[in-house]
Amino acid sequence: MDSVKSTLTEHCCDRVLERLGLPRTLEPNLQGLTMLYQAWCEKIPFDNILKRIMMVENSNNELPGLLSEDFFNSWLKYGIGGTCWASQGALKSLLDKLRFPANYVLSTMLSSGNENSITPGHGSIMVNFGNAKFIIDPTMLHANPLPLLDYTNDHPVWKTRVHYKNDFWCVNWKPLGRPYVDCRLLNINASSREFIYHHKKSRDTSRFNSATIIRVARKDSIVGLVKGEKITRRNDGAEIRQQLNHRQQLELLIDELKIDEQLAMKVPLS
Repeated sequence: MDSVKSTLTEHCCDRVLERLGLPRTLEPNLQGLTMLYQAWCEKIPFDNILKRIMMVENSNNELPGLLSEDFFNSWLKYGIGGTCWASQGALKSLLDKLRFPANYVLSTMLSSGNENSITPGHGSIMVNFGNAKFIIDPTMLHANPLPLLDYTNDHPVWKTRVHYKNDFWCVNWKPLGRPYVDCRLLNINASSREFIYHHKKSRDTSRFNSATIIRVARKDSIVGLVKGEKITRRNDGAEIRQQLNHRQQLELLIDELKIDEQLAMKVPLS
């Protein structure tokens, strides 16, 4: 497969918008983008559940979420989302269907030891309204579109900073349970061929292959499971950590995060 099958059927698009609580007549402007992205953050988790199941089953099937309709059908049926590449592809296809002028973005998360990396390992999306460009990222779940200019959101839950450093735009953000990290935007107008290449490459190279992770945004908090710990970022920005046993992790997935019970039972947990 050399390109992404990003076109959603009318039926799938209607079901997704209905579940998101959005009108089919959503206008492709900044207000409409904000409504769509906020609904996505609050309704569609970032997780590696299907990827983890695939890895432990040693499956040679296509990567989960490689096709956008598969991503959305899994969300509608099981309540799950996907990793960055799958989520990026699905969100881009929905934006395309709703006539938003969006581009794939290839980026990389910088951390200690790889501060100079220019190898794509993450996907974001850029939406263009004339000369105004906005970043939305289904992994970071930063609540509102971020303008591509020097910008800071000081909200204690969604705190992010857009800045230019070493010839690249970066988004500084905080994953649950980890220090702040820069996401370096390497290519803000990537092709579908580049996107699918890096998505497929992540089968064996992703950091999300080894431990189950899920993040769900609420209106004033973020809650998730990170390597056996329940982590909640409260509305004051403080993070509360609780180590969970196997049974408690299942209860978190099923009862609080609303993951389908039969699927949750297949998830490899610590």
